[in-house]
Amino acid sequence: MVAELPSRLHPAGRRQPAIRHGNASAVLRAVLSLGPAARSEIAAATGLSQVSVGRQAADLIAAGLLREQAPVPSSDLGRPRVPLEIDLNTHRVAGIHIGLRRTSLGVTDLRGNLLQRIELNHHSTDPAEIVEQAAQAIERLQRRPLGLGVAVGGWVRSETGTVVENDALGWRDVPLGTALRQRLQIPTWVESNVRAMALAESWLGGGEAAASLAYVFVGNVIGAGLVIGRALHRGPQGAAGALAHIPLSDRSVTCQCGREGCFQALASDSALVARAEDQKLSTGGDLSHLIALARAGNQAADALLRTRARHIGEGIALLVDLLDPELVVLSGSGTLDAPEYLDEIRREAAARAHTDFDPSNLIVPTRFGADAVVVGPCGLVLDAIYQRPIETLV
Repeated sequence: MVAELPSRLHPAGRRQPAIRHGNASAVLRAVLSLGPAARSEIAAATGLSQVSVGRQAADLIAAGLLREQAPVPSSDLGRPRVPLEIDLNTHRVAGIHIGLRRTSLGVTDLRGNLLQRIELNHHSTDPAEIVEQAAQAIERLQRRPLGLGVAVGGWVRSETGTVVENDALGWRDVPLGTALRQRLQIPTWVESNVRAMALAESWLGGGEAAASLAYVFVGNVIGAGLVIGRALHRGPQGAAGALAHIPLSDRSVTCQCGREGCFQALASDSALVARAEDQKLSTGGDLSHLIALARAGNQAADALLRTRARHIGEGIALLVDLLDPELVVLSGSGTLDAPEYLDEIRREAAARAHTDFDPSNLIVPTRFGADAVVVGPCGLVLDAIYQRPIETLV
């Protein structure tokens, strides 16, 4: 919480930028949390003076981040209340998720409501071609976005916007943020896909009331995003949340890394499809076909999916014991495509963990469903706006 300093420390026209930015952020985040709120309610929630709230509100309204609702009569016959709300009309933010076969483009308002989604199939994994394809799609949007968030798998250095390593795309040291920023001339943020989704979930999804959150993605890759106090934990090498090669108790499978029992070798989409093919189950190389077989009563397919769910549960138990998060949010095909196995995940996590918890309340699917992949990168822009509204718009 940022409090108002005595006026002698920042006379008119010479206010300290950090205080000004911090107060604007506090006001904006209060409205995001409270919903429509009068200036007096915002002052009470933030600890700022009503004068400071009024000043910040005026700036935020002028910037198109807040808007005034119609006056509401006061219950004590005083002056009418004028609630402030997030302005959902003036600005748009864009986010792209770059996958192996396609780039998914999403557009949201300032509350993360998805307004548009576009799928762009790849004809090449060449970074320059993917950047140009995405840039052209963004230029065709009806409104120029306030900023662009980019989510991509693999190892990402967010401070430079560099994709250090992405095995699926064959990328090494790709300056993705610089390329898109120069091409589009708009502020651009780049993050690993699971961290982007974790941040969006923390601000706008099921983690709004959670002080700490672990976001676990299970698909063709497995990873986690860790959020503490609305801030991502990345680690000094940007490698925090790398769950793929954590060893589980089942050592019957050898991973591509040469070790036995890696989480990804046991529970990823590709690993599960490969085991199904070994058992002569016809999947066409697609996990959805395996799920359809299980739903049609195929016991072998069901057994594979249940075993996978138990592997996911064991991985979550390790995470819970290590971090003790207030919430664990699940995403990816491991939970979204086959929600009937969620209870199996929860039971295994509760049985394996040494920490007592209510699995139904601790372990939940993402609120964004399949749209998490595009809301997540939009959340990178929204995070910057809510944390630093003035400097983001400068």
